[in-house]
Amino acid sequence: MHALIGHSSLLRNRNFLLLWIGYFINLIGSNIYRLAILWWTLQETGQSLEIGILMIVSVIPSLLLAPIAGLCADRWNQRNTMALFYFLNSLIVIFVAILDYYHALQLWHLYVVSAILSCLFAFLSAANFAILPQIVPKEELVRANSLQQFSMHSSTIVGAALGGGLVGMMGTSGAFLINGLLTLAFSLLVMFIRVSPQAPLKTGHWKAQMGEGFRYLSEERTLLGVMISFVLINLAAFPIFVLLPIFAKGVFGVGPVGLGWMEGFGGAGAIAAVFFLFRFSTNRWRYVILQVSLLAIGILFVLAGLPVSFGLFLFFLSAMGFCLGLIDAQIFSLFQIRVPRSLMGRVIGLLNMAFLSVQPLAYGIGGYLGDQLGARPTMMICGLGIMGGAVLFAFIPQIRKI
Repeated sequence: MHALIGHSSLLRNRNFLLLWIGYFINLIGSNIYRLAILWWTLQETGQSLEIGILMIVSVIPSLLLAPIAGLCADRWNQRNTMALFYFLNSLIVIFVAILDYYHALQLWHLYVVSAILSCLFAFLSAANFAILPQIVPKEELVRANSLQQFSMHSSTIVGAALGGGLVGMMGTSGAFLINGLLTLAFSLLVMFIRVSPQAPLKTGHWKAQMGEGFRYLSEERTLLGVMISFVLINLAAFPIFVLLPIFAKGVFGVGPVGLGWMEGFGGAGAIAAVFFLFRFSTNRWRYVILQVSLLAIGILFVLAGLPVSFGLFLFFLSAMGFCLGLIDAQIFSLFQIRVPRSLMGRVIGLLNMAFLSVQPLAYGIGGYLGDQLGARPTMMICGLGIMGGAVLFAFIPQIRKI
């Protein structure tokens, strides 16, 4: 942590500090909830396909609303949007906890709740991404994004460990309740962030204003090439979220605590990437970092699909987390630096829509192949797909300009 403080003034930025701490608190709860909902579904149905369907339901509303959410992020006060929608999120999850406690929770309830939370996520994601360049100087955006990644992945460790322990001791209802309370705390903390007033959008029809985001991306071929490449690569990478519960229960037999360890080790690798980014300036090497990291993730997927021990599997997950941490910080900062503030919400909405568009298919593929072939062969197939995407990434000339 000394390396983080010594290389940046970010932790002396009051607004960023509030956002960062609140983000961390909320993500701990989110990881507890995600582990609990996956375990509840697997225990009740015994089928990985049901997990895939649940994850698809949690993505489709965000996908459909992403462009509108981006426009709203440019129109609305982003701080107030985050506070309101996180508050609604907390109430919904607390309601799920009550249903589960009284043994009234059913799978269709989770389908409905996941769809509603997905709608909220569309607006929260756009607002959270768009607010960061308003409270952080441009030269600090890479480190700010790496700190956000630090929160995301360290909360994976904490949240996964707490989630596994809470599910084991209190059941899934206790895990749901903790998530609701932590999300409620974040919604209150956000209100103390001070953001300069947004310049109002020019008058015009909302469809025309949304079209400005499409036109900008079509003209910015470099950003468009990066977005398309990673959309295709995510098609091969996202099935891992369906496969990990299968590895925990059916392959290694380590239960919810072991599932927490898996997610925690991935988070530990990403935290190591944060310290790397703070120690070394990576702007000049962005293309090389992205290319090498993508290829490495594909190789690690293939290795994780071999009949290895649980300890070696955890090591592969931590290495994947390190590479993913490098990729995420570079991609996010690239868009935040290049996109004008007046278009930030709409462009990020399109970026979210593009990424989310492949998730339902990826989760469905992961669930189906996991049931038909098993977790290990599916993991290896995904790794080969990522390696193919890395090769494609290398041959797109526009991307070399990043």
